[in-house]
Amino acid sequence: MNMEDKTDTPTEDLTLLPLGTFGKWAVVSFAGKQRATWSSGSRTTTDMWNCECQCSHRTSMVISKGNLVGKRTTQCRACAVDHRRIPKRPYLNMWLIKRSEMCPEWQDSREFGKFYEARTARFLVRRDTSLSYSPENCVWSEHTQEGWEFIQRLSQRRSEVRGESLEQALDWCASVSHQRRHQWARANEVT
Repeated sequence: MNMEDKTDTPTEDLTLLPLGTFGKWAVVSFAGKQRATWSSGSRTTTDMWNCECQCSHRTSMVISKGNLVGKRTTQCRACAVDHRRIPKRPYLNMWLIKRSEMCPEWQDSREFGKFYEARTARFLVRRDTSLSYSPENCVWSEHTQEGWEFIQRLSQRRSEVRGESLEQALDWCASVSHQRRHQWARANEVT
């Protein structure tokens, strides 16, 4: 395929259409016609347009009329990457998974979203698994529910064996490696 005869006139003037017609692309000027001869012997001619994305990146590209009109491209690559990188409601997946076990207050995703925004760790765990997910019963933890329950049992056993307070035992759990916690648990029969 090759670009030829930029002096040809377009079949339709896309610069007259209002902004937003082609997503974020603003059609700036006609770039010429692209003629192609395919292996089958058929020939095609396509209008090409200079376009600029109306985002903060101000990306310029030459785009075919077919891609603009057919909405196969509506924004620059930088916009597409930015759109994927910034989730609108990052807590929504967690809310949908745990919704059936949530308190009435958290049945509204926005209320759960407020709790989610204040998170300090990766996993949402319940202090008491027999109760529903609620602000009073949940904490943020670097461990899964099972891992958090193991650390609670380990801390309880350590306070019994060593005479430490629960806070001291929890601090010890946080300060040592996963492997060291499990070694101590096996040695002291934590189930």
